[in-house]
Amino acid sequence: MFKDNVIFNILYEIRVPEDATNQDLWHLKHCKDNEVRIVFFNLNQKTIALGKQQHDKCLDINSLIDNKVKVIRKHTRGTAVLFSGNEIIISVIFGRNTLVSNVPSVNQKNFMNIINDILVNDYLLDTEICDKGSRHEYLPAGCFNALTKNEIGYMGKKLVGGSFTKTNEKLFGHIMLYLDDSYKEFQEYIKCKNNDTVFPISLRELNVTTNINDFKQLLEKRLLNE
Repeated sequence: MFKDNVIFNILYEIRVPEDATNQDLWHLKHCKDNEVRIVFFNLNQKTIALGKQQHDKCLDINSLIDNKVKVIRKHTRGTAVLFSGNEIIISVIFGRNTLVSNVPSVNQKNFMNIINDILVNDYLLDTEICDKGSRHEYLPAGCFNALTKNEIGYMGKKLVGGSFTKTNEKLFGHIMLYLDDSYKEFQEYIKCKNNDTVFPISLRELNVTTNINDFKQLLEKRLLNE
């Protein structure tokens, strides 16, 4: 996946919602051509993050205000996610001289394979990369309510979501997985309530207990062996 002489820079940050997307832009600007910059982060307040081109009409504004939930917009495609503080969120930036392939979907799949290797070999889960596409117009308001191509699933449910985009000759992406079932709270903040919603699945529901620091160490180990 990676060329020779690549530098891996793995960081952790606590972000405030108002500045979360600006910090992504800062890392994009300062990521070197031969650097893969991976930033694990948490937000210090419950937040809904809309997709780059997603309309906000799906949101229940009154519920957001009543529950003091912030709203931001991601720089990647896809639909909304809830940042509750009980998830692993990763921003990934590949410098322009780091990847063997120039195809974003290929690199997304390759990186997701690294994540899946952790889930299978360290957490002993029977997960796999989804190889089927999904028509965007049929996706529900919430990103985690649909398992799409090159994401990681367990028994047909999304466990790890991801979205990548190319900008300024760099590949930028977000990857996320829930530690517990706090994703269910997402339904309280959208208008399009649906009793047929297919919920994702979390690590705790698969009897896996971990945290950002442990996952960060496992990913760093995998990358150094690439």
